[in-house]
Amino acid sequence: MTKQIFKGLFLDLDGTIINSSTMIYEVVKELFQINNLGTVTKTMMKEYAGLPPRELFEVISPGQVDILLKQTVALEEKHRSLAPLYPGVTSLLTEISNSGFPLAVITSQAGLEMDLVKTSYEFSSLIDFWISSDDVHNPKPDPESILIALDFFKIPAERTLFVGDSVYDIEAGKNAGVLTGAALWGGHNRREMAALKPDFLFSKPSDIKKHFIP
Repeated sequence: MTKQIFKGLFLDLDGTIINSSTMIYEVVKELFQINNLGTVTKTMMKEYAGLPPRELFEVISPGQVDILLKQTVALEEKHRSLAPLYPGVTSLLTEISNSGFPLAVITSQAGLEMDLVKTSYEFSSLIDFWISSDDVHNPKPDPESILIALDFFKIPAERTLFVGDSVYDIEAGKNAGVLTGAALWGGHNRREMAALKPDFLFSKPSDIKKHFIP
C-alpha cells in the first residue's frame, strides 16, 4: 500500500502536544476555590474538556469571564511544571520542521494562555503558525481555524493532517476536509476514539512521521 505523504501537519495542543490534564485539574480546582464556584468533579472536567475557556466561564460565571481568564493564566504559570510535553513530541516536531513541512498549532486555549505556552516551551520555535480560540469567530468543532491555517500555508486540505485528542478536533478536521488523526498517547480509550472515525489512530507521536518522511 502506498504511504500517504502529506504537505502539512496541524496539531491540537492540550492532550496532544502537552500532557496538561493534571495542571488543568489543579488550575480549575484552585480557580473554583478562589471564586467560591463550588466543587470540581472529574465528571465536570470530562464534560467541559476541549471547550474554549471563554465558553466555559460564560456557563459557570457569566459576569466574570475576563477576571477568570486572567486568574487562569496566572494559575497556569504557577502550575506549569505539572504540564510536560508527551514523550516523542519534540522529536516528531523537530524532524517534521527540519524536513520543510509546515507546522501549525490549533488550540481551544484563549490567546493569553497560548502566549504563555509559546514562552514556556522550546518546541514553540518549531511551529510556523498558531491559532487560539480568540483568533476566530467560531472555534472547534467549527472548521474556521483549520481553514485559516490552510489559507496561510496555501496547501490543499486533502494533503493536510490534523491530529488531536478530542471529539472537537476530529469533527473540526472532518468539517474542514482535512485528514484526521486521533492522538491516543494521552491515555484515551482506543475504542472511544475509533468511534469518532478519524482517518488514522496514532498510538505514539513517532507513528505520524512515516506519513511525511518515507
